[in-house]
Amino acid sequence: MARLATMYRVPTTGPRPPAVAGQLERGVRPHLLSVSGIEVSSAHQACRVWIGGIVADKKEILDYLRNRQKAAEIEAKVNGINLWVLLGAIGVIGWTLLSYLQVDLWSHREFAVYVLLCCESLYLFIWLCSPTSGIREELRYEHWRADDVESPFLILMEGLWLLLPPALHIAITGKNFGAAFIGLFGAGIVVMSIIAIVMRVIGRRTDTERFPKPKFTVSPKSDVTGDLVIGACFILVSGVQVSGMLSTASVPVDAVKVLALLVSLYLLVLVAIRRRRGSHSIQWTYELETDILVDAVSPDVALRRIEHRALGSRLQDVMNKFFDELDRKLEVFDVALRKSVASLDGINAIPTEYHVERRARVDAATLEAKSLLDQMLLDIQEFSKYLDALGEKKSDARVATAMEGLASRKDLYRDRIDSAKQGLSVVVESALAPK
Repeated sequence: MARLATMYRVPTTGPRPPAVAGQLERGVRPHLLSVSGIEVSSAHQACRVWIGGIVADKKEILDYLRNRQKAAEIEAKVNGINLWVLLGAIGVIGWTLLSYLQVDLWSHREFAVYVLLCCESLYLFIWLCSPTSGIREELRYEHWRADDVESPFLILMEGLWLLLPPALHIAITGKNFGAAFIGLFGAGIVVMSIIAIVMRVIGRRTDTERFPKPKFTVSPKSDVTGDLVIGACFILVSGVQVSGMLSTASVPVDAVKVLALLVSLYLLVLVAIRRRRGSHSIQWTYELETDILVDAVSPDVALRRIEHRALGSRLQDVMNKFFDELDRKLEVFDVALRKSVASLDGINAIPTEYHVERRARVDAATLEAKSLLDQMLLDIQEFSKYLDALGEKKSDARVATAMEGLASRKDLYRDRIDSAKQGLSVVVESALAPK
């Protein structure tokens, strides 16, 4: 499923994503001064937007998007096969088939479905041999999102077209492993496209959660191993279909010609759909380029979108963002606590026997600090539950290694929050104590 998600999310052409996702230290135009977190160099009249140690450069991002678009255009020109050529070939084959309408292919239907399924398994094997993008050794979340799928209706057609040979095979020859295995890929694509269509109809976006579900991309080693296993299954299915062809009765020459034309027609339609889908797969680069040029999004947001599409969010980045939020809340808590102490300077003017009034004064003075403390306690509790969920993925050595550092950081911040809680308690007790 992860392989299918990669196929239907990220185009395989264009420069590698690290050209943008690394640490960029080039300047951008001065008109980005309105973006928060800017450092300006008067010598070079440049500005840089800092995001968690990464510098988002507007020109670098625009160059990346345009290079990706140019790479797709070059690939289309080099191979010389465009959509119109494919449609012309489909038309010629369809016209040729009209002269064979009298051929009885139904009596050789078993042979036909064996040939169709064999060709589809070889097609999927060739697709499996194509380079895979977005696989890294570092721990990253699975980056497939339903609302990022380009042309879901076109993908639905492709999934149904891939389901056709397995369905015919099962209907004519009965259930078998080969047809069921090949059918899983078409079914997976159909499910993905339906989810994407439903998400668009209801207008819901699958925004990145604070703590994403612990589903991570596979390591390069696991990706290669999985491809070898699946590729061996494709070859096995093809071999079984060839064996089935040989076991059937002899087929007339005219029937073989018709079958060859039908198989060619099937594969050409499949290639045409994929070609059209490939042209749509870079549509997001044009949309993002427009948003950047009209300042609808900042460079750091654009960089995050590119990283998410190409690689997926890093676990370390998500965790750093969480702990940075805790740091900010602790700083705000310190300020609120000092304000509380200043507000309680005059509490001794209230007689000690007026307990209700003194308590109300203390509660009002420490309301902000208590609210922040409650938020931080909930945050650390939520993070503890997330660590438990990550613990279920410990079979992945990368997760086990990351959890050791995350557990240490959790204990450190837990101690800081406990210290803040103790400081607030001291302020409250000191204010309520009789003088």
